[in-house]
Amino acid sequence: MIELSQILASFTLIAIVGLLCWFVMFFLARITGTYDQFQESALMRFIGRNGVLFAFIVALGATVMSLYYSEIRGFTPCKLCWIQRIFIYPQVIILGIALWKGERHAVRFYSGALAILGICVSLFHYYLQQGGTLITTDCSILGSATESCSKILILHYGFITFPLMALVAGILIYVCMAFLKETPHY
Repeated sequence: MIELSQILASFTLIAIVGLLCWFVMFFLARITGTYDQFQESALMRFIGRNGVLFAFIVALGATVMSLYYSEIRGFTPCKLCWIQRIFIYPQVIILGIALWKGERHAVRFYSGALAILGICVSLFHYYLQQGGTLITTDCSILGSATESCSKILILHYGFITFPLMALVAGILIYVCMAFLKETPHY
């Protein structure tokens, strides 16, 4: 039977490939002077119209999965995992209210700021897991920890761990917020 973490890792891998393709198209459009055409592409229209919904689905999925792994599967989150949760859990509420009230642009700044902060923590956490020792090798800078921040609980495809999944979720949410269209879609 396929493990849930394998399915999540596969979605993460698909998201990474999609984000890389999107970033290449974005930068090529900037470099070649076709950015206006890129903004009007079907992909950008989709993100512009459905960005809040897609970001909500990503945040909800990340929240449910983090709770599943800690509360049902018994994985003990480290300090950095908890900090990452601080930046993803409110996204479900903020984006959910924005969807419900139809206030897509009011949420842009708040959700984008939380995503950027979560991305920074996820990058640092992933750096520690990959053997980074420039600053510290554990959670000692955050006070006492019951679980090491450098401990890898799952590893798929040789590089996908929980912090990388959180990083990709944060990037997806940020991209959705950054490219919302100005005209509301109801």
